Amino acid sequence: MLRWLISTIGLAALKNEARAIARRLAIRSALFLILALLWLGTVAFLLVTLAIWLAGFVGMIGACAIVAGILFLIGLIVLLVLALTGRRPASPAAASPLSGLEGIELNGPVAIALIALTGYLVVRQFFRR
Repeated sequence: MLRWLISTIGLAALKNEARAIARRLAIRSALFLILALLWLGTVAFLLVTLAIWLAGFVGMIGACAIVAGILFLIGLIVLLVLALTGRRPASPAAASPLSGLEGIELNGPVAIALIALTGYLVVRQFFRR
């Protein structure tokens, strides 16, 4: 019974899948960070160029005030769009790895025993190293 439960849960497979997901998430996060920094640099250079161009017409203080006003209006527009769109509906949950156990009622002592056994197996795997 215990061997069947361990093979059903597939703890090693779950750990490998979690590592792969974490690795993909780290790579995607690093790439998005680089992308955000590039966009930030681009916007900064465009704003400096706009300020220098406007300084010839209205002076440096006026140019800085105009650029600040434009940024404030863009921020307000983004804030309004976020407030009006609200939250997206939650995406459907992925299939559970225990979906084959649908006929078993998990209430009372059965649920407590399954949770305790799963916790024991997880802790044992972490301290094996």
